[in-house]
Amino acid sequence: MGYESSRIEKPESCRMVGVPRLRLCGKPDLVLEPAREVRLPRNAFKLAAYLMLGDAVGKMSRRAVAELLWEDVEPIRRSGNLRQLLSRLKTIQGAEEFELFHFDEETVWLDRAAEVDVSTLVRHDLSAGGRDILTVGDALSGDLLLGLE
Repeated sequence: MGYESSRIEKPESCRMVGVPRLRLCGKPDLVLEPAREVRLPRNAFKLAAYLMLGDAVGKMSRRAVAELLWEDVEPIRRSGNLRQLLSRLKTIQGAEEFELFHFDEETVWLDRAAEVDVSTLVRHDLSAGGRDILTVGDALSGDLLLGLE
Protein backbone atom coordinates (compact mmCIF):
# COMPACT_ATOMS: atom_id res chain seq x y z
CA MET A 1 0.00 0.00 0.00
CA GLY A 2 1.30 3.40 -0.95
CA TYR A 3 0.54 6.78 0.45
CA GLU A 4 -1.45 9.13 -1.76
CA SER A 5 0.42 12.19 -0.54
CA SER A 6 3.73 12.84 1.12
CA ARG A 7 2.34 16.03 2.66
CA ILE A 8 1.13 15.68 6.23
CA GLU A 9 -1.60 18.06 7.28
CA LYS A 10 -1.53 19.49 10.79
CA PRO A 11 -4.68 18.94 12.82
CA GLU A 12 -7.09 21.88 12.86
CA SER A 13 -6.35 22.46 16.58
CA CYS A 14 -2.69 23.25 15.74
CA ARG A 15 -3.49 26.00 13.27
CA MET A 16 -3.55 29.62 14.31
CA VAL A 17 -6.94 31.16 14.90
CA GLY A 18 -7.25 34.92 14.50
CA VAL A 19 -4.47 37.40 13.82
CA PRO A 20 -1.23 38.25 15.60
CA ARG A 21 -1.60 40.90 18.33
CA LEU A 22 1.54 42.97 18.77
CA ARG A 23 1.98 45.22 21.78
CA LEU A 24 4.64 47.93 21.54
CA CYS A 25 3.46 50.11 24.46
CA GLY A 26 4.58 48.81 27.80
CA LYS A 27 6.56 45.57 27.74
CA PRO A 28 6.55 44.51 24.06
CA ASP A 29 5.04 41.15 23.22
CA LEU A 30 3.37 39.18 20.46
CA VAL A 31 0.34 37.05 21.20
CA LEU A 32 -1.33 34.57 18.87
CA GLU A 33 -4.76 33.16 19.46
CA PRO A 34 -5.61 31.53 21.75
CA ALA A 35 -3.40 33.46 24.21
CA ARG A 36 -0.10 31.99 23.02
CA GLU A 37 2.89 34.30 23.44
CA VAL A 38 5.61 34.14 20.80
CA ARG A 39 9.18 35.19 21.55
CA LEU A 40 10.65 37.59 19.02
CA PRO A 41 14.13 39.10 18.81
CA ARG A 42 14.37 42.51 20.53
CA ASN A 43 15.05 44.24 17.23
CA ALA A 44 11.81 42.82 15.79
CA PHE A 45 9.83 45.00 18.18
CA LYS A 46 11.95 48.03 17.27
CA LEU A 47 11.41 47.25 13.59
CA ALA A 48 7.65 47.07 14.11
CA ALA A 49 7.67 50.43 15.93
CA TYR A 50 9.61 52.07 13.09
CA LEU A 51 7.22 50.58 10.54
CA MET A 52 4.13 51.71 12.44
CA LEU A 53 5.27 55.19 13.42
CA GLY A 54 7.67 56.17 10.62
CA ASP A 55 7.00 58.55 7.76
CA ALA A 56 5.87 55.78 5.38
CA VAL A 57 3.51 54.03 7.79
CA GLY A 58 3.72 50.27 7.48
CA LYS A 59 6.48 50.05 4.87
CA MET A 60 10.18 50.99 4.71
CA SER A 61 13.18 50.33 2.52
CA ARG A 62 15.58 47.71 3.82
CA ARG A 63 18.37 50.29 3.77
CA ALA A 64 16.39 52.73 5.94
CA VAL A 65 15.49 49.96 8.40
CA ALA A 66 19.12 48.87 8.71
CA GLU A 67 20.22 52.47 9.31
CA LEU A 68 17.65 52.93 12.08
CA LEU A 69 18.33 49.64 13.85
CA TRP A 70 22.13 49.76 13.60
CA GLU A 71 22.99 53.43 13.20
CA ASP A 72 26.46 53.09 14.78
CA VAL A 73 27.52 50.17 12.57
CA GLU A 74 29.24 50.18 9.16
CA PRO A 75 26.79 49.99 6.22
CA ILE A 76 27.98 46.55 5.06
CA ARG A 77 27.50 45.13 8.54
CA ARG A 78 24.06 46.78 8.85
CA SER A 79 22.89 44.90 5.76
CA GLY A 80 24.17 41.62 7.16
CA ASN A 81 22.48 42.24 10.51
CA LEU A 82 19.19 42.99 8.78
CA ARG A 83 19.42 39.85 6.62
CA GLN A 84 20.03 37.80 9.77
CA LEU A 85 17.08 39.41 11.60
CA LEU A 86 14.73 38.86 8.66
CA SER A 87 15.89 35.26 8.33
CA ARG A 88 15.16 34.65 12.01
CA LEU A 89 11.73 36.25 11.66
CA LYS A 90 10.94 34.11 8.62
CA THR A 91 11.89 30.98 10.59
CA ILE A 92 9.83 31.98 13.64
CA GLN A 93 6.80 32.92 11.53
CA GLY A 94 6.97 29.62 9.67
CA ALA A 95 7.36 27.54 12.83
CA GLU A 96 4.59 29.37 14.69
CA GLU A 97 2.34 29.67 11.62
CA PHE A 98 1.65 33.39 11.60
CA GLU A 99 2.42 36.36 9.36
CA LEU A 100 3.51 39.69 10.78
CA PHE A 101 6.60 40.83 8.88
CA HIS A 102 6.89 40.68 5.10
CA PHE A 103 9.89 41.60 3.01
CA ASP A 104 11.33 41.43 -0.45
CA GLU A 105 14.69 42.49 -1.89
CA GLU A 106 13.97 46.21 -1.38
CA THR A 107 11.27 46.65 1.26
CA VAL A 108 10.05 45.51 4.69
CA TRP A 109 6.41 45.87 5.77
CA LEU A 110 3.89 44.69 8.33
CA ASP A 111 0.94 42.45 7.57
CA ARG A 112 -2.18 44.60 7.30
CA ALA A 113 -4.26 42.09 9.24
CA ALA A 114 -2.04 42.21 12.33
CA GLU A 115 -3.36 44.05 15.38
CA VAL A 116 -0.75 46.51 16.64
CA ASP A 117 -1.56 48.67 19.65
CA VAL A 118 0.14 51.80 18.31
CA SER A 119 -1.96 51.63 15.14
CA THR A 120 -4.58 53.39 17.27
CA LEU A 121 -2.37 56.49 17.13
CA VAL A 122 -2.16 56.27 13.37
CA ARG A 123 -5.91 55.71 12.83
CA HIS A 124 -7.35 58.41 15.09
CA ASP A 125 -7.34 62.17 14.65
CA LEU A 126 -6.44 63.38 18.13
CA SER A 127 -6.82 67.05 17.24
CA ALA A 128 -10.60 66.66 17.55
CA GLY A 129 -10.27 65.64 21.23
CA GLY A 130 -13.11 63.89 23.03
CA ARG A 131 -13.85 60.27 22.29
CA ASP A 132 -10.78 59.68 20.05
CA ILE A 133 -8.44 60.64 22.90
CA LEU A 134 -10.26 58.23 25.23
CA THR A 135 -10.02 55.45 22.64
CA VAL A 136 -6.29 55.98 22.26
CA GLY A 137 -5.79 56.17 26.03
CA ASP A 138 -7.61 52.86 26.52
CA ALA A 139 -5.57 51.13 23.81
CA LEU A 140 -2.16 52.33 24.93
CA SER A 141 -0.59 51.81 28.30
CA GLY A 142 3.04 52.31 29.19
CA ASP A 143 6.10 53.69 27.47
CA LEU A 144 6.90 52.68 23.91
CA LEU A 145 9.11 49.56 23.89
CA LEU A 146 9.48 49.50 27.68
CA GLY A 147 12.65 47.66 28.67
CA LEU A 148 14.31 47.72 25.24
CA GLU A 149 17.36 49.85 24.65
